Amino acid sequence: IYWGHDEIRPATNRSNDSWGGFGISMIDSIDTMLYMGEKEYYYKAREHVRTIDWEKDYDASFFETTIRYLGGLLGAFELSRDRLFLYKATELANRLMKAFSPNKDFPDSIVNLKTGESRNPSWTNNHSILSEIGSFQLEFKYLSYHVKDDRYKNAADRVFQILSSINSPVNGLYPVYVDAKNKKYTTDTITFGGLADSFYEYLLKQWILTGGLKPRVGNVRLDDKYRMAYDMAIKQMIDQLITSKNNYMVLGEMSNRKLEGTMDHLVCFVPGMLILGATSIPKNNNYVTVEKTLEVAEGILDTCISLYQETDTGIGPEKVEFKIKTVNPGTANYSILSSKYLLRPETLESIFYMYRHSKDPKYLDVGYDIFQSIEKYCKTPFGYSGLEDVTYVNQDGKAILNDSMQSFFLAETLKYLFFLFSTDEIVDLSKTVFNTEAHPLGVYTDF
Repeated sequence: IYWGHDEIRPATNRSNDSWGGFGISMIDSIDTMLYMGEKEYYYKAREHVRTIDWEKDYDASFFETTIRYLGGLLGAFELSRDRLFLYKATELANRLMKAFSPNKDFPDSIVNLKTGESRNPSWTNNHSILSEIGSFQLEFKYLSYHVKDDRYKNAADRVFQILSSINSPVNGLYPVYVDAKNKKYTTDTITFGGLADSFYEYLLKQWILTGGLKPRVGNVRLDDKYRMAYDMAIKQMIDQLITSKNNYMVLGEMSNRKLEGTMDHLVCFVPGMLILGATSIPKNNNYVTVEKTLEVAEGILDTCISLYQETDTGIGPEKVEFKIKTVNPGTANYSILSSKYLLRPETLESIFYMYRHSKDPKYLDVGYDIFQSIEKYCKTPFGYSGLEDVTYVNQDGKAILNDSMQSFFLAETLKYLFFLFSTDEIVDLSKTVFNTEAHPLGVYTDF
C-alpha cells in the first residue's frame, strides 16, 4: 500500500514523502535487495525507478540526495550492470550540478530539482558544511568514470583543491564550517562526528576507488594526495582528539582549541574507517603505524560497544559527553546528551570491518546482541522504529517508539548485519568501496 512512498511510519502504519516523494527507502535499499537475493522486490523497484521524473519543484538536500538517491542508483548499477540505473543517476546528477551555479567552487546545501535555484540554509549563516561539500566525490567520480564525462569528477576535485589551500587552526584537520566566497574557515570546531564525519571517510575512499590498492612501481598518482591528507588527518586525530579514561577510549572534538569529551553515534564509524585504512597503508607512509591505528580502532570500538551494553535496551544513545578530565569516585564516566536511537548503523559498520579483519568471534557475539535488541525493542508489525529513549523500558518491557524508519536502516544497518554473518565472498573489499550510505562502488579497473 505504501510502495513508492519515501518512508513508512512503522508504529502507526502510515507513510510520508518528506524526501521528494521519489521512493527513497526503495532506492536506498535496491543493492541490499540484490545482496540478499530478493529478486522479486528488485524487479518491482526497477520498474518504479524507470518511471521517476526528477523534474519536481522540490528543494533537495544536495548531500542527502547524493548519498541516498544517487548513491543508491549507482550501487544498483554496480551490482546489476543494468544501465537504466546509470541513466537515471545521470539525470539526477545533472540537476544536482545546478548547486554549483553560477561559478561556485562548493555546492550549495539545497538545490531545487526543477528550477535549479540553490542556497545554503540560514542557520549556517550561508556557510558550507564540511561533510556536505566533502561527501559527494565518490559518487560523482564513479559516475564520470562510467559515463565518460569529466564534469562531475572535476567538480568533486575542485572542492579539495580549495580546502587544502585554506589555513586550518590545526594542521591536517578541517573545521566544520567554510566561507565559500572568501575561502576561509568560519569556526575552529574540529570533530569526526556530525558536520565532518564522511569528509575524512571520503579522503581515504577516493584513493581506494581510483586504484590506490593496485600495485604500482614508483609512480605517484594524482589521487595519492587524498591518501596523504587522510593519513595526516589520522595522525592529528590520534595526537589531538584521543583520550583514554577509566577503560574508555574517547574520540572527542575540539573547540576554541580545547578538547571536549563529546561523542555522537556518528563517530562510531571511525573504527571501521581506520581498519580499512590500516590494511592499505602505503609503504611510504610516515604518519602513523599500522599497529597504532589498529590499537586506536579497537579502543574506540570498545567504547562504542560499551555505550550499547550499558543501556536498558542494549542500544546505544545518539550522543554522550565523557568526563575526560576528572571523574569523582562513584560517579558516572559520561552523561547522555541525547538518548534517542535513530536506527543508525555506525557501530555495526565498524563491528563488521573489525570482524572481517580480526576474525575474533566476540564481534559476532556483540553484533548478534545488538540485532536481538533491535528485534526486541524496535520491531513493529509494519517495520522497525527508532526509539525516543534507549535508557527506558516500561513495565511491559517495551521502549518508546519514535515512529520513524529512516531509509539508512535498510541501506546500511541491515546490510552491515547481513555482511557480518555472511562469508567473505559476499563482498571483496579490495574491489569494492562503499559510499557513506553503504552503496557499493566498484574500484576502477583501468587508470
